[in-house]
Amino acid sequence: CNGARVELRQYGQTSLEQFRAEVEAVVSSGEEHIVVSYSRKAFLQTGDGHFSPIGGYHRGKDLVLILDVVRMHSCVCTDLCL
Repeated sequence: CNGARVELRQYGQTSLEQFRAEVEAVVSSGEEHIVVSYSRKAFLQTGDGHFSPIGGYHRGKDLVLILDVVRMHSCVCTDLCL
């Protein structure tokens, strides 16, 4: 799609340390993106399975900012290992 390069990673294919390193590298690159699949129920939102991009990472607190693409839901800041 418009020259995008996609690397699919299924749950369990990488360690938490590898995922953390990839998140940190991608969010600091300014040119790459990570889209995650997660359950909205974990954040007390309506619905269940959803895809959203990670918009930021705080290394000191090990938090990721999940940006939501649906206006009725807010963005979520959560532990990376959740």
